[in-house]
Amino acid sequence: MAFIRNHKGKPFFLYLAYNAVHAPLQAPAKYLDRFAQIQDTRRRTFAAMLSALDDGVGAVRAALREAGVEKDTLLFFFSDNGGPTLSTTSRNGPLRGYKGQVFEGGIRVPFLVEWKGKIAGDRRARSL
Repeated sequence: MAFIRNHKGKPFFLYLAYNAVHAPLQAPAKYLDRFAQIQDTRRRTFAAMLSALDDGVGAVRAALREAGVEKDTLLFFFSDNGGPTLSTTSRNGPLRGYKGQVFEGGIRVPFLVEWKGKIAGDRRARSL
């Protein structure tokens, strides 16, 4: 957030890479408590990590808005390839495969693009 505040008066490029939701599965109690109803410890931790990531992305977007550069900012939200691993408890259904494989469940990279006032919302690209 400080980077955004410090560079709001000139063009900037910011690359922010989270290690969540990758192994090792770890999350602060604040986030684990949000998912106390999930009995599986690994699944609860995975959900907590994802929630922390969501809060972080929300804080970045709020900082862009507060700095007055939200409409001048092109955002890309990328995931990496594949979801399930033995440690994360995620699922790719109905796609086959998992991270590191060349099946569609291992090589698809979901992403979103946002540019307020420039790219219309509620649109989907065609699948190849």
